Amino acid sequence: MPYGQPSHDRPANGRIAKAFSLQIVARVLGLVASIGTVTLTTRHLGPEAYGHLTTAVIFVNLWTSLTELGIGAVIVRRVTSGTGELDRLVRVNSGMAILYCVPLGVVSGVTGWLIYHDSKQVVGMILIVSGSLVLTTLATCFDPVFLTHVRFGAVAAADLTGRVGSLAATLVLVNMHAPIVWFAVVQLVPPAVTLVIEAVAAHRIIDARPVFAPGEAWELLRESLPQTGVLIIGVLYWRADGLILSLRSTASEVGAYGLAYNLAFNATVISTLYLSSSLSTMTALYSGDRHAFARFVTRSMEALGFIGAPIAVVGLVLSPQLITLFGSAEFREAGGLTLGLLLVAVALTFLTAVLSQALFAAHDQVFLLRLNIANMTLNIVLNWFLAPHFGARGAGAALVASEVVGLAVATVRLARRSPYRTPWLFALRLAIPTAAAGGVAYVLDGLPVLVTGCAAAVVYIAVDLVVGPMRLATIKAMVVSRRSAPEPDDGTGLGTVDVDVDAHAPADPPTPAPPTPGPLSGRAEYRALAAAAAALLWQWARDPITPVAAVVARFERFGPTGALFIAVSSFFLLSMRQSFTVPGTFGFSLAQTLLLGGAILWVMTAIAGYGRRPSDLAVLFAVMGYVAGSLLAYGHALGAGLGEISIQASDHYTLNDVCVLGIVLFFVVVLRSERGLRLALAGLVLGGTVSAMFGIIQYGTGMDLAPLFHLPGMKASDFQLVTDLTRQGLDRPQGSAGHPLELSAVLTLLVPLAFALVFNARARRARTWPWVICLGIIVFGALVTVSRSFVVGVVAAVVVMCWRWPIQRLATLIVSGVIVVGGGLLAGIKVMTALVQTFLGSSTDPSIASRGTGIAYVKAHYQQHLWFGEGVGVYPSLKLPVLDDQYLSRLMEAGVVGLVSYVIAVAIALYLALRASASRDAPLAELAGGISGSVAALAVIGLILDIGGFIQMWTLTWILVAVSGVVYRLYREQARAAAGPPLVTVDGPRPRPAVV
Repeated sequence: MPYGQPSHDRPANGRIAKAFSLQIVARVLGLVASIGTVTLTTRHLGPEAYGHLTTAVIFVNLWTSLTELGIGAVIVRRVTSGTGELDRLVRVNSGMAILYCVPLGVVSGVTGWLIYHDSKQVVGMILIVSGSLVLTTLATCFDPVFLTHVRFGAVAAADLTGRVGSLAATLVLVNMHAPIVWFAVVQLVPPAVTLVIEAVAAHRIIDARPVFAPGEAWELLRESLPQTGVLIIGVLYWRADGLILSLRSTASEVGAYGLAYNLAFNATVISTLYLSSSLSTMTALYSGDRHAFARFVTRSMEALGFIGAPIAVVGLVLSPQLITLFGSAEFREAGGLTLGLLLVAVALTFLTAVLSQALFAAHDQVFLLRLNIANMTLNIVLNWFLAPHFGARGAGAALVASEVVGLAVATVRLARRSPYRTPWLFALRLAIPTAAAGGVAYVLDGLPVLVTGCAAAVVYIAVDLVVGPMRLATIKAMVVSRRSAPEPDDGTGLGTVDVDVDAHAPADPPTPAPPTPGPLSGRAEYRALAAAAAALLWQWARDPITPVAAVVARFERFGPTGALFIAVSSFFLLSMRQSFTVPGTFGFSLAQTLLLGGAILWVMTAIAGYGRRPSDLAVLFAVMGYVAGSLLAYGHALGAGLGEISIQASDHYTLNDVCVLGIVLFFVVVLRSERGLRLALAGLVLGGTVSAMFGIIQYGTGMDLAPLFHLPGMKASDFQLVTDLTRQGLDRPQGSAGHPLELSAVLTLLVPLAFALVFNARARRARTWPWVICLGIIVFGALVTVSRSFVVGVVAAVVVMCWRWPIQRLATLIVSGVIVVGGGLLAGIKVMTALVQTFLGSSTDPSIASRGTGIAYVKAHYQQHLWFGEGVGVYPSLKLPVLDDQYLSRLMEAGVVGLVSYVIAVAIALYLALRASASRDAPLAELAGGISGSVAALAVIGLILDIGGFIQMWTLTWILVAVSGVVYRLYREQARAAAGPPLVTVDGPRPRPAVV
C-alpha cells in the first residue's frame, strides 16, 4: 500500500472468521493447559510457597501496562487510515522497545527489592519474573503486523505453545521436586515462546528490523498517552488487590487468593469472545436506530446473565470442593469462600462488560474513564481496610462491592443516554432455574464435584426450558439476529428473492416398471442354476483371460491390482498373529507367504521378459549389502563349527534375511504411483488398527480375541504367545503381536504413517475421519502396553517430521499431547500414571538391569568374532544374556560388517524419505514425511529392542526401507516432469540410427 493512501482492502469475511476461530480454539485449549499448570503448582508448593510465587507474579504484572504503552493501537489506526506505513512504524516501535525494555525490567526488580526486602525468596523471584517484562516488551512490537493483516495464526500458536510449554516445564519441575525459585523461571516460558514465534512470523510478512528514530518515536508515544492511561488504570484495578493482600496479610492468604483468582477469571473468556464479536453491531445500531440498540443491549444482558447466574450461585455452593480439587485441602479454609466470591464477581463482570461496551458505542468514553478511576479507588480503599482482618475473603468481597457499584452506575448512565431499561422481569424468571440449580448443588454436596456440577447444569437447563425466561426459540432468534445481514440489492430495488423453479413444474409421467418373472419351482430353479454354472465354466474354458480381466478391472476401481495385493498382505501381517502358519511353507505366516509368492511371481515374469526392472538402485544395493553381510556371517559360523540347535536357528534366520530381498524387490517394482503407495500404507495402518483394538479389548475386559482371528486350515503355534506379563500392576496386552513390546513397537511405527494418511487425505480433499479414528485407536492401543519405546519412538518421529510442518500443526500436536498426558495424570488414569512411573523408575526396572548385563557381555566378547560375528540367529540359541538392542545383536551375530550394512540400510531409507518430503506435491510430501518419521522411530527403537526377534517388526522394517525408495522415486519422477524435457542443442550429439 502506498504511503499516505488509506487502505481500501478489507479482510474477507472468511479470513476474519478463520482468525476468530483460531483464537477461540487456542484460548480454550490454552485455558485447559493453564488450569493444569496452576493445579500442579499449587499441589506441589502448598499455600505459603505458592503465596510467595503469586506475590512475585502479581507485583511484576503491575508493570505490564508499560510494556506496550498503547502504541500498537496507534500504529493500527494510522495504517488503516492511510497516514502511516506499517513497516516503518513497526521498525520505529521495535527500536524504542529495545531501548526501554531493559530499564523497565530493572525498575521492576529494584522496586520489588525495596518493597519486599524482608523476604529473600520473593525478591529473588521478582528479579527472575522481571525478565518477562523485557520479553513481553519486545514481543508486543509485532502485534500491529497481525492486527493489520488479520493473521492470527502465529498469535494463537504462540499463546497456545507458551501455555503448553509452561505446563510441560511444571510437570518436569514437579517430578524433580524442584525448589520454588524454579517455578518463577516457568513464568519466562510464555513470553519467550511468544517472542520467538511472533518475531519469525512478522519477519515473513514485513521487514521488522529495528530503527532508532527519536522524533518519530516521540510522536508515537505522545499519541498513545491516553491509551496508556487507560491500560494503567485497568491493570491497577485488577492487580491492586493482590498487591495489597501481599503487604497487609500472610503468604498463605495470598496463595489462596491467587489460586481462586486464576480459577475464577478463566470464565471471563466467555464474555470476552461474545463482546468482541458484537462491538461493531452495537456501534452501528447506536448510530442508526437507538431503539434497536437498546433491544440488542437488553438481549446481550439476558444472554450473559443466563450464563453468569449459575456460575455465581452454583460456584458459590461448590467453591470449597472446587478449590480442593484444583489445589489441595490446605487451600480450602482460606480459598473456599474466596473462590465463591470471585465467581460472583465474574458473573457481575459479564454484565458490567456489556454496559461498558454499550457506553463506548454511545461515545461516552470520558464517563467510562471517570467510572474506572472511581471504581479503582474504591477497590483499593476496601482492600486496604479489609485485607488485614479477612485476608483473601476480604479481597474477594472488595471486588464484588466495586463491581456492584460499577454495574449500578453504568446502568443509570446508559438509561439516560439511550432507551435501554434493565430487564427486571427476565431476572425474576431467571431466579427460578438458578435457585433450582443451587439447591441441587447443595443437596448433592457429598458427591464428586464434577458430578454435582453436571447435575446442577442439567437441572438448570431443564427448569429454564419449563418455567424460565430462555427458550430454544429465543436462543435461535438471538443467533439468527447476530448472523443475519441484509441481502444485497441488485439495483432494481427488489433485493433478492429465492424461487424454487421445480416446485410448480409438472411432474414427469411415471415410467412403467418392467414385468418381473414369476417364481420358479424348486426343481426348475436348481436346473436353471446348473445350466448357468455350466455355461460359465464353458466360457472360462474357452477364454480364461476375459473373466480374469473383468475381475481385475473391478478391483482396479479401488487402486492398482498389485498395490491392492500388497495392502491385503500388509493387513494380514499386522492384524493376524504370525504364529499362525500356512501348511507346507516351512513355517511362513499368511502374510509372509503372500509377499514371498508375489516376489517369486515377479522373478518368473522378469525371467520371461515381462516384468518391470527395478530402478530404486540405492535401496536395492543397501538391502543386498545387508543380505551379503548375513550370508558372510552364516558361512563364517558354519566354518567355525556350530551345534545342531544353533545350526537350525541360523538356517531359519538366514533364510528370513534372504527372503527380505525378495520382499523389497516386490514392493519397489509393484508400487508405481502415489495411489499405490497410499494403498500399501493404508493396509499397514488398518492391520495395526485391528491389532490395537484386540489389545484395547484385552486390556479392558481381559478377553484375548486375537487367537480367534485366522483363516481356516492354518497351523497354530504358541511359540510367541506371552501371558501374565505385567508392569506397574497392569496386564500388558499383546494384541496380534507376539509380545507386548512388539505390539508397542509396531504401533509406534504406525503412528507417523497414520498421521501422514490423515494429512494426505486432507491435501487431496478426501475424508479424513477414517484415518483420524485409526490414529486414535493406534495411539490408545500403544498406551495400554505401558512401554517406554512408544514415547521415545514418537518423539523421534516428531523431531524428524516437524521440519516440514507448519507451526500450527506442531503446536496443535504438542498441545494435544500435553493435554492428554496432563489430563490423564490429573484424572488419575492408571495407564498414564503407570507410564510416568515406568520412566521415573527406570533406575530400578529389571528390564533396564538386564540390558546392562547384556551390554557388559557384549563388551567382553564381541572381539572374539569381530568382523563376521558368530552367525545370524546363533546368539539367542545359546541362551546368553538378553540384549534388547538390535545394533548389539547384529554386532554379535554378523560382526562389524553386518552391523555396518544394517546401519547403512536404515540411514539410506531415512535419507531418501526426508528428501522426498520436500516434494511440491502435497499428498506425496505428506506420505514421505510419515515414512521418514517411521524410519526415525525404527532407528531409535532399535536401541531398546531386539527387532530381529519379532516377525512383525522385522518384516515391517524392510517394508519401510522399500517404501522409502518408492517415495523417493516418485519424488524424482515428479521433479523431472515439472522440469520438462531436456533442451537439445544444435551442436549436441546426434542419435545413432536404429539397427535392423
